[in-house]
Amino acid sequence: MPLNEPKQSFIPKKPLTPKSGRDENSRGIVFSIAVLIFILSLLGSGGVYAYGKLIEKRITDKSDWLEQARGAFEPSLITEMERVDTRINMANEILAKHVAFSEFFKILEELTLQNVRFSRFDYSFIDGAPKVILEGEARSYSSVALQSDIFGDNKYLKNPIFSNLGLAKGGNVTFNLELNLDPSVMLYKESIKQ
Repeated sequence: MPLNEPKQSFIPKKPLTPKSGRDENSRGIVFSIAVLIFILSLLGSGGVYAYGKLIEKRITDKSDWLEQARGAFEPSLITEMERVDTRINMANEILAKHVAFSEFFKILEELTLQNVRFSRFDYSFIDGAPKVILEGEARSYSSVALQSDIFGDNKYLKNPIFSNLGLAKGGNVTFNLELNLDPSVMLYKESIKQ
């Protein structure tokens, strides 16, 4: 082998295809964008963490303020006010259910004829509806019939039934009367509204 001959090699010294600068530029841009997104995500998570701590501090401050406001009121006064409120509510409930015959007696007074009188009064409650039983006297049968018509026309007196008609000493007519009352006429709270 001669000494001056160049050495031949099958391994190329330079790349067979020239590298373009475009690949390096695109890799640099992608890397820059990735770094930018990473930095923004770190900043965002830091901001969320700081905002959470700020909210926790506000909640703590508001809780402290609320406890101070509670301490400003006298607990004994609050207890007394709750007790009075309970009593008022109970009184309202009792008043709403309180039964008073005063309105019935007013209606009875207004509707009873002058020649009719009642000598006995009894009442009961059947399924929550008041039932009244009366015994009375009238001067004549026509007075009893007229009284029946008057009671029958009243919206508060339901199903008036006159029975056991008979004659008393002196010629007066005796009778029994049963009727149901509209429950609203019996409620005390309705009578005080008028």
